[in-house]
Formats: sequence, structure tokens, C-alpha cells
Amino acid sequence: MIVSPKELSKVLGALASAPRLSCDTETSGLRSYHGDRPFSIIIGDGNENYYFNLLDYSDPRYPCVDDQLDEIRAFFGDYSGTWFMQNAKFDMHMLASIGVFLHSDCRVHCTKAIARLIKSDYVSYSLDRLSSFWLKEPKDDKVMAYIKDNKDCWEWEETPGIKTRRKKRLFFYRVPPDIIIPYALKDADLTFRLGMYELKELTKYNKQRREGLPAIDALYYNECELTKTLWQMERRGVAVDLRYCRRAFEHEQFRMTEAMREFESITRRDFVDSHIVFSNVFSSEKHVLTEKGNPCFKSDVLKTFKNPAAKSVLDYRDARSRANFFAGFEYEADENGIVHTSFWQDGTTTGRLSSSSPNLQNMTKDALRSETDFPVRRAIVPRPGKVFHCLDYDQVEYRLMLEYANAHGLIDKVLAGTDVHQATADAAGIDRNTAKTINFTVLYGGGNALISQRLGIPPEKARELVNTIFDAAPEVRTWMDRVRRGASLRGGVVNWMGRPIRIRDKIHASVNYLIQGGCADVMKVALNRTAKLLKDTETKPVLTIHDEIVLEGPDHESHLAHDVKREMEGSYPSKRLTLTTGVDYSFRSLADKLEGVYSPN
Repeated sequence: MIVSPKELSKVLGALASAPRLSCDTETSGLRSYHGDRPFSIIIGDGNENYYFNLLDYSDPRYPCVDDQLDEIRAFFGDYSGTWFMQNAKFDMHMLASIGVFLHSDCRVHCTKAIARLIKSDYVSYSLDRLSSFWLKEPKDDKVMAYIKDNKDCWEWEETPGIKTRRKKRLFFYRVPPDIIIPYALKDADLTFRLGMYELKELTKYNKQRREGLPAIDALYYNECELTKTLWQMERRGVAVDLRYCRRAFEHEQFRMTEAMREFESITRRDFVDSHIVFSNVFSSEKHVLTEKGNPCFKSDVLKTFKNPAAKSVLDYRDARSRANFFAGFEYEADENGIVHTSFWQDGTTTGRLSSSSPNLQNMTKDALRSETDFPVRRAIVPRPGKVFHCLDYDQVEYRLMLEYANAHGLIDKVLAGTDVHQATADAAGIDRNTAKTINFTVLYGGGNALISQRLGIPPEKARELVNTIFDAAPEVRTWMDRVRRGASLRGGVVNWMGRPIRIRDKIHASVNYLIQGGCADVMKVALNRTAKLLKDTETKPVLTIHDEIVLEGPDHESHLAHDVKREMEGSYPSKRLTLTTGVDYSFRSLADKLEGVYSPN
């Protein structure tokens, strides 16, 4: 139904009493912080779907309600029921771009994110894929067919980097209304039905779950709340130093050129980062093979090569990666120099957050190697008059593993003040770096061959060291074996919060999936608790990077970092080994941090 100005009040009044609604937007583009806006809002209640047209077609068949937008704003601001949205944060950003905000107490059920709770191992969680799988009804394909056949509905868009990438920018508002409106109405209908399907599946899971496993309700509610928390963080964004980014990009381009010249000087071959070239250049090296039986030239493997050309390749890749970060910061920054990354709740099988546009989850804690170096994190700076507080969990993966395994001997040492990896080293009679390497390699599903490669020791010695560690903490080996047997029997694992993680043929990674998924939900709980704690303060969470939450606020609120630390450390219901959090602060950048909580006195 296309809603006319005369019908608007009546329609919104009827929708206000519905316990659940679906919402979708049709937009001029995908970048709400670079001028793109909705040209329609679509709401469904499970019986009818309503198209609120904001585009003047100068055709009485397609009335425009743009002049009544204040009434629509009031409706969204008052509605406190449940919203079903596919990729909810995108639509929330688009709505916000025209001053439409959801009620703070409403529930946002992102069908894309919640689908991960039901089936964690799908390749895609698009509306078309989910509705085809679960509702046996795909999306309407007429709009994409029209765009494909009409070149005025799209153009090539370039995204900067070392290799400029081209992608199509689609102009949905140029699609005729008699095609786009039925398409949009169907999307709203599919989204509502998906939401209802997912609720039924979650209820079914609760009834069928094994005895002793937690219900999935707390996980579901936390994910719904997290959608709003992440949206607030994305909307706030982080400031980037654009002048620094430009200088850094030029520096990394120079490093790339130098690395290519060095490679060509050593090998007498033109540099190409390719399997064919490297197979010849590094033919004398002892190769690690891929699953297909080909030599592997990943960076971790190249680090083990003796040929000096390998270092040139590593330098080139490092510079390329950094250059792409700096180019991405410039491209994504809005007119005020603020970057609004997109956090993805459904980005990984384990539930761990990922991000894009730009990808801030992959920023390394790069140390300053020389005075002419440009750390990536130095590009991210506090706004004027603000300070960063960075709270990072201490060895959260390994602590969680010791808790799961009830490894009381090691837990006792850690509680007495010994570093987690040092405790392992002391128990096994080896040095800390070796213990740390083995701990994480085993935890992430790596075998003796990978440990051998990373430590540069024979496989037999690697096996001996692993056995030494397990002998010092036999509970860990027993627990790992139990996890793998259970995963093999049931096809997956369930973490402490009740998240089911399907594994199928990756049984060797089951321990890693369980721990990574457990840590993911620790962080998600912590983010929600932090957002609630800071609701009425100037200090806000602006970023999360793996196990770290970054706060930004005025220095006179620095004491709040202590409160956030307490909330983070209480986000996991520890039996014995509580989680701990380190705190740093910075007035300069994420790369220039000082230890502790800043005190203005």
C-alpha cells in the first residue's frame, strides 16, 4: 500500500499498536555519511506493508509524504515495540540522516545478525539467501534486472588504495516507481516473516537443547541490544588526522617501491606478488604446502625462508597493507574528518565482531620502528579537548581456556600474580615466548608442524615441548580432548552464553571456535554494559578492536574508566579465574598511549 498524506495519520495510528513491525528503506546510495539519503520508508506489520514515499514523482499514483516527515519522526520516536530489520544498522543510519530515530527502549531484531544464532556457518546472510532457504521465497529480481539493462541506473565508482578498485554504484531512485515499489514492499514482507521464523527457531532450540546448556534467550537479547550499541558507536565515529594519512600513504608507497627494487636486485626478476614467480625464486626453500598441495607463500611462511628476497616481499606486503589503511581512512572520512566504520555482528562463524569501511579490526599494535615510521593507529586521534581511554582484556583467550578446563594448578599461579604465559612456562620449564607461541598455536587449532615452523625447531622437538606443557597442565589436554569428541559427535560446540557454533569438518578447530566464541560474547556483553553505564555522560565508547574498548571523553570524566574496567571484568561469570583489564590513555592518538587512567589533578 502506498500511503498518501491524507491516510498518513490513520496508518501510523494503526501501526502504533502492533507488537512487532518490519522496516526497510530504499536509498540513493550506501554512504549515509557522504550525502546518501532514503527516498522511501517501508513498514510492515505481518498483514500489510506500507510504502511511505519521500520522492516527488509528479504523479498522483505515487503520492509523496515528505512534507509530513515530522509525523513519521514522531511515530518512530514513540514506538517501543520490536523492529525486524535486515542489516538493521544500515537502515538506522539512513533514517537518522533525515532525522528519524528509534525509541531508546525499542527492541531491534536484525534478521541478518540473529540468523547467525540459528545457523552459524552460512556463507551469506543476505535477505535473498535467507528468504530462499527458510521461507522458500527469494527476493524480487525485477529491480536488479532493470538496473542491469539501463545504464543510467548505475555508474562505476572507484575506491582508493594501492590498486584502485571499481565497483558499481546503483541508483535505485532512478528505477520506475511501478518496479521499485513492489520490490520494496516485498522486502518488508520477507523481513517480517524472517523475523517471526527466527523467533520460532530460537524457541525450538530452547526446547531441544541438551540438558545443562543455557537457554539462548540471554544471547538473543544481548545481540538485539548490541545492534543499538554498535549503531551509536558507528554514528559517533572516530576522528582521523588526514594530513598524517596523506604523508603516511606517500611514505608507504616509497617503501613499496624500495622493496620491489630490492627484490629485483636480488633475484634479477621483475617483482610480481604471485605464486608463479615465487615458486621459481624460492624453489630451494623447504615449503609448507597448501590444502591443494601447492607451495604456500603466506607471510608467516615467508618469514621462515633464508632467501633474502623473502624479506623484500614481506616489506612490500607490509607497506601495501598500511598504505591501503591510510587511503581507506581518507576515503571513508566524512566532511568533518570522522570515520564511521561498520561493525558486523554476523561477520564470523564464532560471533566475533568484524568491521569494514574501513576495517578497524585488523589494525595491528604496530611498534614504532624508527623516527620516520608511520604507525597506522597514529592516524586515529581524539577530538579536540578529549582524551582516549583504552581498556584491553589481559590474555582473555587463555584465561577463558583455563576456566573451562578447571586447570587449578595454573589458575593458582595466575591468581598469585604470575602472568598467564609465564605460569605455563614455569610449570613446563621453558621460556615465556616459547610457552606463549605454543599456547596460542594449540589454542587456535595449530599442530606440531606449525609450532615447529613458528619456533624454527624440528617437529620432534615441537612435539616434545607440547607434551611437556600438557604434562604440566593435564586438565587442559583432557578438556581439549573432550571438546573435540563432543564437536565430532554433535557437529559443533556451545559457548558459555549458549551460542551454538557449527563446525562440521573442522573438528581440529573446535577448541578455538569455543574459546573465540566465548571471548566474542564477553566483549559483546561488555560493550552493552559500557554503553548503559555511560548513557548520561559525555564519555562514550567509540571503538572496539578485538579485546579492547576505546572510550573518548573530556578529561574531567577520566574517572569513569575505572567504572568501565569494573564492568568489563564482570562481563564473564568466572568461577575462579576472573578476567582482568589493562587501561591506557592518550591525548595524542591510539598509537601514543600512556599506562593507567589519566588524572587531571
